[in-house]
Amino acid sequence: EAAARVGKSRSAVTNALRLLGLTPAVRKLVEEGKLSAGEIAEELRTFTRRIKLYGCLDTLDYLARGGRIPQAAASLGSLVQLKVLITINDEGKVGLAGKGMGMHRACAGLLKLIQQHKIDERFPVMPLYTYNPDNCLSFIKKLNMASIACQSNNLHAVGSTIGTHVGPGVFGLVFVEAE
Repeated sequence: EAAARVGKSRSAVTNALRLLGLTPAVRKLVEEGKLSAGEIAEELRTFTRRIKLYGCLDTLDYLARGGRIPQAAASLGSLVQLKVLITINDEGKVGLAGKGMGMHRACAGLLKLIQQHKIDERFPVMPLYTYNPDNCLSFIKKLNMASIACQSNNLHAVGSTIGTHVGPGVFGLVFVEAE
C-alpha cells in the first residue's frame, strides 16, 4: 500500500528503506501502532524528495551507441574532453546538471552542485562508480578536501543495466539533503 501511495514499485520502496537502514525503525513503529501505511507513504514521499544524486559521465560514446545522442556529438565531445554532469530530479528522470571540459573542471562543477545542498549527516553519503573506481576515488579526495565527509571504503558500483548505457569511468554521489 505504501508503494502505491508514493507512486513507486514495492521493490523501489523496499530497497530505499533497506539502503537507508530505516526498515527496523519503521517496522517497530508499525508494530507499536504509532505509524499507519498512509503515514509511511507520506513520509516516504517527503523523504524521497530529499535524496539527491549527481554524477559525471566520463565519455559520451555509450550514449551515442545507445542512440541517445548523435555519433557526431559524441566524437566532438571526446575531442574536447567534454564531461557531462547529470542529476536525477524529483520525478526520477535523468537530467543535465552541467558540463565540464576535462576531468578537473567536471569535478569542480560536480562539487559545486553538491555544495548547493546541506547534507543530512544522519544518513550515509554514497559514492558511485561504473566499472573502474579510479575516477570516483579521485573525486572522494576532492570531496574530503571540501569538508564533505565521504569514505572510499563505502563505494557502490552502479548496476550493469545503467552502466551499459553510460559506460565505464562514471562517478557520482548520492546523499540525503537536510530538512
